[in-house]
Amino acid sequence: MVISDAEATRFLGQAAFGGSEIEIARVKRLGYSGWLDDPFVQPNTQTRYDWTLARAYGVVTNIDNFNGTDNAL
Repeated sequence: MVISDAEATRFLGQAAFGGSEIEIARVKRLGYSGWLDDPFVQPNTQTRYDWTLARAYGVVTNIDNFNGTDNAL
């Protein structure tokens, strides 16, 4: 199945928060299922907790709230 730029863009708008030209090319190369499956086969290099600490979200004022959640997603 050949995926057009427009189809890849629409898919990324529905499956993610949109996409760059690089992500559009990845969708076209991997296909829809391949693009969706790809993150699950990649090695886990950093936990979300470590990510939040590295970006200074791990402070007392952020206990019991969602500060940093949008950025982590």
